Amino acid sequence: MKNNTLQQMKLRNEANKSVKVIEKRIRYLQRELVRASFKGEQKEGLCRKLLRLIKQERLKIQQMQQGVH
Repeated sequence: MKNNTLQQMKLRNEANKSVKVIEKRIRYLQRELVRASFKGEQKEGLCRKLLRLIKQERLKIQQMQQGVH
């Protein structure tokens, strides 16, 4: 019983670490999005790409959290 609980705690800890890494990546992508948006129409494609990447990273977090619970 203790071994099972310990294993669950380890898995939850690893998932939380992964979520933190993904959240850092999202913050980076959001900063890049702001920079690109100030550069005007020539960076419109980059803005769409950054928004898509942010959405993908958020989906990863949701999937990881669903897997832990």
